Amino acid sequence: MLKFATARISFIYDHIQDRMNLLCHNQSGEQLMMVLTRQMLKELLNSLPQWLQDNQLVQANQDAIDEFEHNTASEQISAVEDDIKINASLPVFLIASINLSRISNSEQILLLFKDESENFINQLFLNEDELHKIMATLLEKLPNWDLNNPWNRPSSIGLPHAATKIMH
Repeated sequence: MLKFATARISFIYDHIQDRMNLLCHNQSGEQLMMVLTRQMLKELLNSLPQWLQDNQLVQANQDAIDEFEHNTASEQISAVEDDIKINASLPVFLIASINLSRISNSEQILLLFKDESENFINQLFLNEDELHKIMATLLEKLPNWDLNNPWNRPSSIGLPHAATKIMH
């Protein structure tokens, strides 16, 4: 079982395979490449808001709070654009599952990445702001993946074409 703890992530989109590569760097400078598929990201985006949600809040207000928290958090964490140097003997793994858990008595969230054999690949400790930043970065870098941002609510409600006549 590979033991790897990520300290920094670089996002590299593979146009040919239509996959997002997450180049993970640990504190020692070692690298690990994790391959994120469209389906895996969609599943994560669908479940993450509910997982993060505080069940003590009233649902009517929760959507607005979630949207505000996501937008604020993703703006507060800065992203660095730099040249990426990839090691030649880089291990590459396809992400088959992502397990999320909160660290007790802490604001930290642990993401455990596993391969298709359910072997541990990588672990990532984040706070909620950092997690929101990663999700916002993925949404920004993958505009052609037909992803729904679960934190953006529509500003208006569309009417069906047949309902375009309004009578007073």
